Amino acid sequence: MDKPESMRIGLPEREDALATLAKQLEQGRLTPEEFRQLSEEVSSATTIGALRNVFSNDRLGHMDRQQAHEMLRRHFSDGQLTSEEFFERSAAISMAKSGDDLIPIFGDLTNYRSDDRVRIGTAERDDAMTALSENLAAGRLTAEEFSSRAAALSIAKIRADVRKLFTDLPASPAFLSGVATN
Repeated sequence: MDKPESMRIGLPEREDALATLAKQLEQGRLTPEEFRQLSEEVSSATTIGALRNVFSNDRLGHMDRQQAHEMLRRHFSDGQLTSEEFFERSAAISMAKSGDDLIPIFGDLTNYRSDDRVRIGTAERDDAMTALSENLAAGRLTAEEFSSRAAALSIAKIRADVRKLFTDLPASPAFLSGVATN
């Protein structure tokens, strides 16, 4: 059962939250500056709700921005953007604080996926793990890369988290390509 947003937190909850942030820093999901800022927010949080806000899915991290920059470069390479548009949008990505801030940056470009903010469940994780295994079996991933991506998949919450794991692989889960799954 979920704890109420207004429930006060103590040292154990803060320590757990800081350990989670340290792991994200270690995995490259946060820059040292983001880690410092979020650690300060965790230290000052007094309720479950405030702590949940620190880990909100809407907050963009270093890897999210990096992924957005890579997507923007692909659109530029495809001729969908002028140099000026590319640089303006790149600056906007750097300033983006949430996934909602990315919508106007990519909304007019083809292949932008607005469903990337949709939460995933067990069926999607299983589908993604099967696709990772297929890529491992085909020799596209080393055992270390597979393990790293499988670990990231286990904590993925939204489709965008899963999509990041397959950007350089031809075999991806059906739910990411728009093919209906059961």
